[in-house]
Amino acid sequence: MTFEYDIIRTDELVKERYLNLVVDHYRSLFKIISEKAKAHLKAENMQEIEIIARQRLIFSKDGNFYYELPPKKIELRDLPLIYQKEAEYIAGCQDARREHSPSIHEAMRTALLDFRDKLRKSVADSV
Repeated sequence: MTFEYDIIRTDELVKERYLNLVVDHYRSLFKIISEKAKAHLKAENMQEIEIIARQRLIFSKDGNFYYELPPKKIELRDLPLIYQKEAEYIAGCQDARREHSPSIHEAMRTALLDFRDKLRKSVADSV
């Protein structure tokens, strides 16, 4: 083993623990919105709420997030990477080469706010 390997391994552990820290802190907030979304979907006899159209990220009435086609069930910890990829795609389309990918924390916060906003719009559309 080399010192460089130790540095790489340490960086990987920091990144993994940071992801776990962010996801664990946001988990309760997602649970609140998820419960409201499930109740709304059931009341309106809907199957899903679309969160990101281009990447096909949805919240299903079974209480899970699904991603891509065909839909693959994903965990909460997958959302930051999905949002980072979305931000990179948008920056590329706008030729914003200086833009950087959002941090895991920024991506998770954006995912939460998008989920809440999509639920609000879906509720408003059903009234």
